[in-house]
Amino acid sequence: MNILYCFDLDGTLYKWQRVVWEHTLRGLLHYFRDNLGLPVDMTLEEQRRMKAKWETNHTILAYIYEFNLNFDEVSEVVASSIEEAEIEARDGAETIRNLPGDKLVFTNSAEVVAKVLLKKIGMLDGTFTHVIGLSRHLHSAKPHVKSYSRVPQYKRTVMVDDIQKNLLVPHQLGWHTAWFPEEEPTEPTLVPPPHIHHQIRSLADLHQI
Repeated sequence: MNILYCFDLDGTLYKWQRVVWEHTLRGLLHYFRDNLGLPVDMTLEEQRRMKAKWETNHTILAYIYEFNLNFDEVSEVVASSIEEAEIEARDGAETIRNLPGDKLVFTNSAEVVAKVLLKKIGMLDGTFTHVIGLSRHLHSAKPHVKSYSRVPQYKRTVMVDDIQKNLLVPHQLGWHTAWFPEEEPTEPTLVPPPHIHHQIRSLADLHQI
């Protein structure tokens, strides 16, 4: 059966992404300022400037580029920082292993960080055949078109993400797209854009696609 289910991680497989980001910011700020002596405060305005300068949507990558930091070292700091973050798997996550076909995680987190998060929600258990995250050799993050080339080709691919713009390229590639917003839309009757093929309320809904 040549089917692939491709899952985003942050906000898609687990709840409370904001909690993880708060732990990440505290850890990075301590590392940047106290360990490296960098002149940063990581305010929202500073993060916006960094991302605009380096033309990326990824905050951590922007700081890595700005100060020529070691990707692996920064990723280990993030992985350590989120160890105490309390998160839960999203509704229906326990049904993923029963989907017909292969399953993988495709995330903008570093692979070492992704594995910490998957372990925290009990899904580093063989449910997913691969975890595709950022690495020191691969910095292209979603929704950049180059990032999707890392996903192996299948006859039928279903991409699941909580962010609509991350599903545009999959639609263009001929994949099926499932939007699983982290919070209920403020206008539930609003018609999703054409690149959203399905809007789901639980990961269990994927069995009906």
